[in-house]
Amino acid sequence: MLRDLGVSHAGHRAGEALRPLSLSLRTAGGGLPLVYYLAPLGVLAFAAAVFSSLRAGREVAFGALFFLVNVALVLQLFPWAAP
Repeated sequence: MLRDLGVSHAGHRAGEALRPLSLSLRTAGGGLPLVYYLAPLGVLAFAAAVFSSLRAGREVAFGALFFLVNVALVLQLFPWAAP
């Protein structure tokens, strides 16, 4: 069909580079595993548990924030220094 429109093979490949449908999850045989869709619920449950623990004291909230800051630094989510 593309050859009928005058599009060359290189033009077709350039179009695939900009729109890689062959690498899509739809053509790969399904979607993501269920755990990827349930992960935001776990994050919300963790946040709700930390928020509700503020009534008893601030230690759990401090521990959760300390953990999240350290994970963000180890994963280098925020670039603090040049590599």
